[in-house]
Amino acid sequence: MKRGCVAIVTGGASGIGLATARRLGREGARVAVVDRADPEEAARTIAAAGGDAWGIRTDVADEGQVRAMVDAVLSRAQRVDALVNAAGIGTPRPVTIDEARWRNGTPSAG
Repeated sequence: MKRGCVAIVTGGASGIGLATARRLGREGARVAVVDRADPEEAARTIAAAGGDAWGIRTDVADEGQVRAMVDAVLSRAQRVDALVNAAGIGTPRPVTIDEARWRNGTPSAG
């Protein structure tokens, strides 16, 4: 990504989103770290490493919050060059394995 490009990274406070935001910041992008958790902390980490980043607390499941977030980014940076959608939640669930099905190559999730 070109130095100075503006990127929005949803889910940017943890996991793949945080890793992506950090990488973009290291490469010189201006990064809007978006998360419903604590995007400000992630943005401070990126900024401390020399990147240009700021956090915007947003629940991307809420259309009004998303519109407000985009307006905030455009107000600050005047454009958006890239969007990384890394927001998501996982629900852990048990996996059971039927040994006969496993041997036949058809494990089942339960």
